[in-house]
Amino acid sequence: MIIAILKSVFSLDEIAAGIDYQLQGREKQQAFDAFILNFAGALQQANTNFAGGVLINKVTKEDTIKVQSAMVSLAINAVLQKMLVSAMVTMVMPKPTGKKEK
Repeated sequence: MIIAILKSVFSLDEIAAGIDYQLQGREKQQAFDAFILNFAGALQQANTNFAGGVLINKVTKEDTIKVQSAMVSLAINAVLQKMLVSAMVTMVMPKPTGKKEK
């Protein structure tokens, strides 16, 4: 489930490195629970951007401005977060040794 969620944004190598890093010093279940709690919190936070509700069949200019603002914020945050996570994964990934074992 986690891989399915993440692979729309991250490469499988980045996901593998991130999972390996999250498992350092803690049990698999603890790392999974932490991911799920953080993911649910992020969904709840994103949902608060639309707490007033927007009726699609009767969109006002104010509604349009709210949706546009939320879209821009979410898009910018997605790009920044992708860049930050990719940089973090690069920092913690083991350096290749040059030889691949078969």
